[in-house]
Amino acid sequence: GFSCGHLTNARTLCASILNEPGRDQKERTLVFVKTKRQADFLCLNLCEEGFPATSIHGDRLQSEREEALRYSLVISGID
Repeated sequence: GFSCGHLTNARTLCASILNEPGRDQKERTLVFVKTKRQADFLCLNLCEEGFPATSIHGDRLQSEREEALRYSLVISGID
């Protein structure tokens, strides 16, 4: 399992980065979390709130990983 508390903090941090005043919309942010499952969960939460985010990890096809790099926020599971 994983701690929802840690992901809540990560979600809050990601949202504050994306909502930063004067932030260049072309700017990209890459966030690393511990597992692929956490990456997908955090991405889903942010997308449900309307943030342009995607996850990237080894379970994705190479073409999906390349496409993911076009998003403003990319969340990578490192397991």
